[in-house]
Amino acid sequence: MTSDDEPLPTEVQIAALEALRDELQEKPLKETRLADLFVEVSTSPPQLWNRATAFITVEPVEDVEGTSGHGDDATNGELGDEEAGGDEAGNGEQGDGEAGDGDSDQATAVVTDVSKLARGWWAPEIVEDCDAMITIDVHAGLPTENFVKLATAEIDEQIEAIRSGEDIDQGPPL
Repeated sequence: MTSDDEPLPTEVQIAALEALRDELQEKPLKETRLADLFVEVSTSPPQLWNRATAFITVEPVEDVEGTSGHGDDATNGELGDEEAGGDEAGNGEQGDGEAGDGDSDQATAVVTDVSKLARGWWAPEIVEDCDAMITIDVHAGLPTENFVKLATAEIDEQIEAIRSGEDIDQGPPL
């Protein structure tokens, strides 16, 4: 969501989530924006926690061309922390590097929080403040390849929900 709570266009939200999915599939897991979710899913004791969720907000990227000084080809579609407006490490990916007609066409999927849930659903006020949620069941010792498959499937579900206009799925009750 934008700072004035006006949602970004559907295609911009989808593009930001697709960039997150591509990052997950192309980069080492430790270098992705979902690295903290992997740690929670793979190291949390399953007798205490049932699932972990990454809460994602899609935010516009300001002045993509004017800030880096290297152009899109040199940055390969990614922005550094200072170029992305001071986001946490790894949260400043621009997308596929294609220039739009204006900066409002560019957005990034920012992982705003990663949290564990013992049972039940996330409170509606938590869900309303994010554009997407990637929720994965806790599996101590989960291999990275399996995490990437699970997270990719969750991202694809979120993209499909945005396309169809569905609300964010809080998951089944535990």
